[in-house]
Amino acid sequence: MSDSRVVLLTGATGFLGRYLLRDLLLSGQRVAVLARDSRGGRAEERIKELLNFWGESLGQRLPGPVLLHGDLTQRGLGLSLADRRWLGRHCQTVLHAAANLSFRTTADGEPWTTNVNGTQALLRLASELKIPRWHHISTAFVCGKRKGPIRETDLDHGQAFYNPYEQSKCAAEKCVREATGICATVYRPSVIVGDSRTGYTSSFVGFYRFLELAHRLANLEKGPRRLPVRLRLRGDEPCDFVTVDWVSRAVVELLALPSEHGRTFHLVARAPATARFIQETAAAAMGIEGIEFVVPTDIGPSGRLDEMLLEGLQEYWPYVEGTPVFCARNTTAALPHLPSPAIDAGVLRRLVRFAVASRFGRSPSRGKPVAQATSVPNCSAYFEQVFPEQARASNLARAVGLTTRISFEIHGVGGGQWSCRWEGGDLLYVRRGLDEQAVATYRTDTATFAAVVQGRQNPKQAFFEERIAISGDLESALKLAALFQQFLQESAAVNVQSAETANAAFC
Repeated sequence: MSDSRVVLLTGATGFLGRYLLRDLLLSGQRVAVLARDSRGGRAEERIKELLNFWGESLGQRLPGPVLLHGDLTQRGLGLSLADRRWLGRHCQTVLHAAANLSFRTTADGEPWTTNVNGTQALLRLASELKIPRWHHISTAFVCGKRKGPIRETDLDHGQAFYNPYEQSKCAAEKCVREATGICATVYRPSVIVGDSRTGYTSSFVGFYRFLELAHRLANLEKGPRRLPVRLRLRGDEPCDFVTVDWVSRAVVELLALPSEHGRTFHLVARAPATARFIQETAAAAMGIEGIEFVVPTDIGPSGRLDEMLLEGLQEYWPYVEGTPVFCARNTTAALPHLPSPAIDAGVLRRLVRFAVASRFGRSPSRGKPVAQATSVPNCSAYFEQVFPEQARASNLARAVGLTTRISFEIHGVGGGQWSCRWEGGDLLYVRRGLDEQAVATYRTDTATFAAVVQGRQNPKQAFFEERIAISGDLESALKLAALFQQFLQESAAVNVQSAETANAAFC
């Protein structure tokens, strides 16, 4: 195969990107990848790890791509002069799969920095090096809040968007369409989930966020796990899921069909599964009972678990409420032999089982540890001196008439066991040891507890990240965790000196 047929792939270490790299290499295509060093390791190490993963999964060794050190957010993509010259000689095609998936605008300008500025920088490179063919991974949700049917030729209809991610991807696609000197082919997948055959995923957002919340909130007592929550849905809402292996194969097959280039392809489900089917199948796979569908107008007052589930899914709720109808005429005509796999019970069970077995991507090798204190934390000083003083000065417990018993078990150097009791909003005592009558017991390590007290970690988020374990009445425990978070914020704002004393116990 001629060197002039090298494909430059961005985003190779991402969820979809790693499948694109696999399928391009399996097809015999020569590939160059643009990659950067990151917290996850040096670029060479990450690509080597990825090739090893595919080698073990496939039972065959894949040829290595050409590695080009670069970064979409850097001037000139951070490419060396030698690498730019090499691309100019050998590359005729760009497959741009890199993206930032943030649904919120971050302090460093994401997702705009990567999705728009990065795309513009890569387009400039293609223009300067006269790379004529551009293949662009967009999203079906550039349609924003339009309800459909959404045609493959549609883009800017003055639509509003649910989040900055959708808006930035729409802006990036407009940049591609307006660029001169390239033949642009655009791929718009809907909600990408794991591998249809293995359930594998490296991305745990969207659909997986619902699974994780349900898994963590379900009662862990003996017997059936229960999650008594009411979803504000009818149950017949369409959820357009497509599996990552099919999306990758579709893109790679279309890339090899020059007669189809220059078009836009919706990579979407043939027949989207309903919200009820997905929920019931996933709940059965996790052994969870108690989830109900309730028409929004009939739901009545929300319980704390209802509120927590809705709060955790707030960013993704527009996609839970039902995705638009996407027309896929171009895709169906070009790939009549390759329909998207049905999201049936078998596929859903594989997706769920993989997610649960991998702890939703929070395995020890992938977890992000809480920063350790520079000296031994002193939990006893906090529980026995600082906390009682702050608690008795606060009106929060009195305002709700708090009457409860709770216990804490803090593991690690400087940790220990403590129990607290309130009656009618007044703190009666803090004692060493666990209380057998405690409504709930919180278990964590000294680093996480210090991060919570110092305001660096939200206690509720720490629970969902499995940094805090709860036994006892889960709903009461989560309500108390929210109250404790409010108490910490009040203490820091009202009594700076007391807050500094709390911090001193963990510094």
